[in-house]
Amino acid sequence: MFGISSEYIIKKYEGYEPKFGHDPEGAFLASYNQYEGPERKPEFDQEDAFTVSYNQTDPNIIRDGIDSVSVIAETSDTYLINYHGYVAGCLRVTRRGMIELGESLLGAQDGIPKWVIQGSVSDEELPWWVPDDYDVALTFECQECEKEVASENILTPGECEIESPEQFCEDCWEVIRTEWRTEHFR
Repeated sequence: MFGISSEYIIKKYEGYEPKFGHDPEGAFLASYNQYEGPERKPEFDQEDAFTVSYNQTDPNIIRDGIDSVSVIAETSDTYLINYHGYVAGCLRVTRRGMIELGESLLGAQDGIPKWVIQGSVSDEELPWWVPDDYDVALTFECQECEKEVASENILTPGECEIESPEQFCEDCWEVIRTEWRTEHFR
């Protein structure tokens, strides 16, 4: 899981399923229920965690899968990885498992990265397990206004259908999206 070899996974806490519904006013709700069992997931303080999020760049795609991965150190050799999305759970891994997680999610990527660090972070604030070649300030040019846009804010509509998708900032996409869709999907 997450590119971590099984030998570096100390424990996998499973049994978390998404629960979807609506409140009395009709607003959509999502939560995670833990199955009953002898092993409960370890407590996890999200405020102390370092979080990596999936970079969903195609505004036309709804994706199932894991949306975020949060990490907290239990000791200098043991880490908890809490993951959420369509499935949820927790892994307890070794230090070597953290190196593999960093390489798998944040290692050398061509083009717009699929995983990005959540929030504003400087190179000095990165945890030790983030690969040296990870660029916290990676930007791409909007093909409409030519403005430089952070990798987590660039949009690439048609990414799954088009070999070289165009890249837009959020403002330009709001203006051209109806026209773009008609032009590219007849």
